[in-house]
Amino acid sequence: MKRDISDLLDAYRDASVPLDGVTPLSASRIQALVRAKRTVKNAPGKPSGRFARGLLIAAAILSLFCVAAVAIGVTLRDAARADMGISPTAPIPEWTEYDTTQTAQSSPVRLASTLCSGDQLCAYLEVSPISADMAAVLAKNGSYQYEWDCSIDPRGCTWLVQQTGYDPETQTALVKVSLSGSDLEGLEAVDLTLTLYHHFEVERRYAPVTVPVTDSQCVSLSTDIAVTNTKKQLESELEPADLAKLPDYASKGRITRVSLYAGYIEVQLETPSLDQWTALSHVDRLTPEWNGPTDDDTEWFAEMLFYNSWYLAVNQTLFGAALHDTDGTQTALDQLPRAYAGTWIEASNDNDAIYAGTQIYRFVPQQALDLSRISSITIGGTDYPLFPDKDFQP
Repeated sequence: MKRDISDLLDAYRDASVPLDGVTPLSASRIQALVRAKRTVKNAPGKPSGRFARGLLIAAAILSLFCVAAVAIGVTLRDAARADMGISPTAPIPEWTEYDTTQTAQSSPVRLASTLCSGDQLCAYLEVSPISADMAAVLAKNGSYQYEWDCSIDPRGCTWLVQQTGYDPETQTALVKVSLSGSDLEGLEAVDLTLTLYHHFEVERRYAPVTVPVTDSQCVSLSTDIAVTNTKKQLESELEPADLAKLPDYASKGRITRVSLYAGYIEVQLETPSLDQWTALSHVDRLTPEWNGPTDDDTEWFAEMLFYNSWYLAVNQTLFGAALHDTDGTQTALDQLPRAYAGTWIEASNDNDAIYAGTQIYRFVPQQALDLSRISSITIGGTDYPLFPDKDFQP
């Protein structure tokens, strides 16, 4: 099987990647990801890597912006609620609003509201003055003319900055900063420093804003859901002649836990180890070839096939998963607006754990889930009831 070196860019999607921050990826992890791109076919809907860097390069969250949307009587606080899907009359416990009037005169940046959920934090900041013309460009969230960026203290999180609203009367922009990282769960607060860029040059760097990290809730269920990895999951990865060299195999995995947070749904997958899967699938019979610099290391090839095949198997197993509301309505997860192109994305950045047989996948909706209104979740045709009074874990 051969690939052109130009194939390395097949899955690339333009996004702003801050170069002065800290990446959660190790040098070995980055090397493995680059190698994996060499042979990956252009398979629609498949992520190019792990969840952690998805916030940096793969996020597809839609923006809410237009002057008409911020009409008379509608505030930026309302815009933040609408963006996160928060009820103004019955907000969820993970949602916190702050009094911006106390700091309006002393600071051009005010913390308006936050959503804390597990290892995720979304902070809405009000920034002024921002002219209407400038705000229109910033609302594109990626224009080279003007763009938002930020730095975080302490470091260790990935982030995405978007402008999600604007009030022309007060010339105030609503800026959403989305953070993700395991370190968040052990912090009491983070400091965000917004920077406004104009033609890639710093236009203004604002004073840091302290954002509290508040408690969040979780409903966690023990499950035993079978996931089968077969030769079919390799069809999108291999040429027909190479696929024919492999036996018809069936590698068995199980989803052992499902956890629901306001910001995401997470499943834990237990699989055979990489070595066990390789011995069963016989992918070591194949010799990867590509049109580029010589590289004798082929270990990455089995790793790439292992990860991608289990990714496909998990998404096929979880297809049709649905949430049931306490009012009797049902919502299929794949019909909900979501943060990423893929429905369930790999959320672990621990290669050793993945290749030893433990993987974490997440569904990340665009808007928050009200756990108190979810009566059950259906996966693989089985309905799993939730009992918030007993199972909520702060």
